[in-house]
Amino acid sequence: MKKVLDHFFRPQSIALIGATEKTEKIGQAVLQNLLSAGFKGDIFPVNPKYDSLAGLKCYANVGKLPAVPDLAIIVTPAVIVPGLIKECGKKGITSALVLSAGFKEAGEAGENLFRDLKAQAKEYGVRLIGPN
Repeated sequence: MKKVLDHFFRPQSIALIGATEKTEKIGQAVLQNLLSAGFKGDIFPVNPKYDSLAGLKCYANVGKLPAVPDLAIIVTPAVIVPGLIKECGKKGITSALVLSAGFKEAGEAGENLFRDLKAQAKEYGVRLIGPN
């Protein structure tokens, strides 16, 4: 259990899925927070719209990451999160922090997304904190 918690609370590497240069988006805030806090590990921004962000190589998708990060932080629209959890699991990422909103609090459609998210996490062995 300790290793699982270490991936959440002491990750050595992080994939930031939904990283962006748009200052009004949470993906930018999380990236800047990681950098300004002096995170010492590898940061892998993931967004198909960019080649690089904040001086870091950006990857088009989780499958293209050069290594398996300890933690995925997901800051994308809720509708694509279940599929991203599946991608994380296939890559071997076992811990994900989902900051995306639009699940249980968003009515029946959000509840369905939440069920799908949980099912993908269970099937692919990804432990979750979140959503929200």
